[in-house]
Amino acid sequence: MQKVHFSENPYPEYLTGLREPISIRIDTGLYSAFKPLSKRVYGSTCHAVEVYMIGFVETIQRGGVHFSNTVQPIKIDNIIIERKLRERRKLEVETEVTERMFMHCGIRDCKNEAIARGIWIQRNQEYLLCKKHLEAAKSSPQTWRLIP
Repeated sequence: MQKVHFSENPYPEYLTGLREPISIRIDTGLYSAFKPLSKRVYGSTCHAVEVYMIGFVETIQRGGVHFSNTVQPIKIDNIIIERKLRERRKLEVETEVTERMFMHCGIRDCKNEAIARGIWIQRNQEYLLCKKHLEAAKSSPQTWRLIP
């Protein structure tokens, strides 16, 4: 928590309203970038510099935020941003099937994997058949009809 102070009066008491030409030395690259932006935002470079000077004076005099003399940029390693997202309503999520799903044989008490389909002619009913019952159905064509 830092104390940042803003002036309640847009014109601090130390402003006189009189302007005096001064001479300062500024890096040429910085000034060439600053000049068009300050003219676009503030109308002149003088007004832009005055705004920054007021901000600096107000900050130092009121004991709030202090400016640093850091020349090189601060290096921050490993920025980790965690996002907590709530679940969406009616969201259908497709999950990867890790186990192979298979159908069981349709013959009573047989738990083997079905590999074919056949119709029991006596009842005209379709059944899933495992390897064992498929061989039995092949050997009894009068009672079973296989479905390709």
